[in-house]
Amino acid sequence: MKLTSIKVLKYAFYASAGIAQLGTAYLVFSKGDDIKSGIQLLELSSTNTRLALLWCVAALVAFYAPVFARHFQGLQDRLRLNDKEFVELYKDSLQSAINDLIDVREDPTKSDRVELGILQTIVSLVQYYVGTNDETRVNANLMVPLDPNHPDCSNILFLETPRSEALKQCRWLLRIDKWALFEAEIPPDFCLPVYDPDGPFRNRILLGAPLAFIQRKTFLLNNTKRLRKHWATGVSTGVKLEMGRYFRNERKVLRSFASIPVLKDSNSPPLAILNIQWRRTKIFGSSAGLVQDLLLPFLLVLAHVRSVGESPEEE
Repeated sequence: MKLTSIKVLKYAFYASAGIAQLGTAYLVFSKGDDIKSGIQLLELSSTNTRLALLWCVAALVAFYAPVFARHFQGLQDRLRLNDKEFVELYKDSLQSAINDLIDVREDPTKSDRVELGILQTIVSLVQYYVGTNDETRVNANLMVPLDPNHPDCSNILFLETPRSEALKQCRWLLRIDKWALFEAEIPPDFCLPVYDPDGPFRNRILLGAPLAFIQRKTFLLNNTKRLRKHWATGVSTGVKLEMGRYFRNERKVLRSFASIPVLKDSNSPPLAILNIQWRRTKIFGSSAGLVQDLLLPFLLVLAHVRSVGESPEEE
């Protein structure tokens, strides 16, 4: 089955689910008594029984259509990996990243250019994988850890109050070092607090890049309107409201994102955090693990490139 056919079937099932849900709701509210009577009567010659059967069919479609739609979504994700154009793009991108790593080892001054190239490659791969276009573009940035007293971190967002006390509890601050594509909508000069995981603010670590940095694993947010289940237990109401406002203000460019640690080894803090964002929900589609596996070689190259010139600053 071709990729185009699978996409058509997927959207057809999603559309069927929506229509069926509306249909069942309409029948219940407008013909509820007739449906009940038809079920009790169970005579095919009865109009009410036929109406009840129609309602049952609509209910079954409403329930099963999303299941089939998700099945075709998964099939679409897997088939896209076998697409010749994607395979060639992936192979050429990986070879280019490896060659760039060799160049950086010979000349560390090229690291900025190489990091930018890797970010742009990652954006291209994710963009192709999720089947998006420039109108709903994917973007990526690299956040680096800095000392809490670093002069480049005067603007700290989502800091607990009192701010002076919260700053004392920070082990690092994360600051955007570079974008794959310039993002005019998002403030360029801000830092995020990363509290000491062994200190009194350990239950206030923010979702996203700070949590990915501390846990050393990917943090995935499929919808920036749904934050409730991601909050740490100690995060204050004020910080929750501030972050909620931030995501509402940036909803035109940021509706879902993944924060992925760039790791040098199993013991050291991450060298950086790779953030990948999308203007739509579900940045990695229905196969988040698969996308992360695809990006792993580029993360390893990125870690080697960063380790050539710098390492995270600790207290």
